[in-house]
Amino acid sequence: MDIELHIEKLVLHGFAPSDKHRIAVAVQEELERLIKARGEPAGSGSGFHRAQLAGGSFSVRTGERPDSIGVRIGQAVYEVLVWNQEA
Repeated sequence: MDIELHIEKLVLHGFAPSDKHRIAVAVQEELERLIKARGEPAGSGSGFHRAQLAGGSFSVRTGERPDSIGVRIGQAVYEVLVWNQEA
């Protein structure tokens, strides 16, 4: 199974600039892990395309590490893709 996922821009508000790269890497790794473990998102086999995707919001725990935040973002994005919800 080959899936190409391109995220042109990941918008992160309220995070230190030094954390943004670590968060983005963790998002990518979590999405890869979820796709391998649970399968491809709905409609991805037919050229699924979305100009914008809202992954929702959540509260960050005090002292939470950037990679943990990225994992949670990746899970939120995957869930939206699985259910093929409108942004």
